[in-house]
Amino acid sequence: LWEDSVEVLFGHRDALSPITAYWEKRHLDVRNSGFRFETRALPISNIYILADRAEESRLPIVEPLNLREAALGLTANAFGSYLLDGKRRVEEFLQVTRLVQEVPVRLVKPHSDIATLGQLRDVILRDQRASHRP
Repeated sequence: LWEDSVEVLFGHRDALSPITAYWEKRHLDVRNSGFRFETRALPISNIYILADRAEESRLPIVEPLNLREAALGLTANAFGSYLLDGKRRVEEFLQVTRLVQEVPVRLVKPHSDIATLGQLRDVILRDQRASHRP
């Protein structure tokens, strides 16, 4: 997490240790901090892509993406795709294409003011509840 996020979430910038002495990013050890990952396999109801922060009064908002935008957004955010050769890139693209046909993808546009983090959470939760498919 960046220091400003640590301050908003934990009260002060030094609440988490630095990843390295040469970088301002902080480390959150999920396993030893009271947080936990879900242990059960659960269906995915939505996928959210986080856009850059901006200073627009209407933000934060969540917008649906069409299939093309969703596939391109997920492909652009795939970790390590620069390591894939041509055949594996095709496989990745086919998997992403199948995924976006099954699971709605939404673009989250946060406000640049970190103090709106709680509002951003509420917007995402409202969107998730409104789009929940049985």
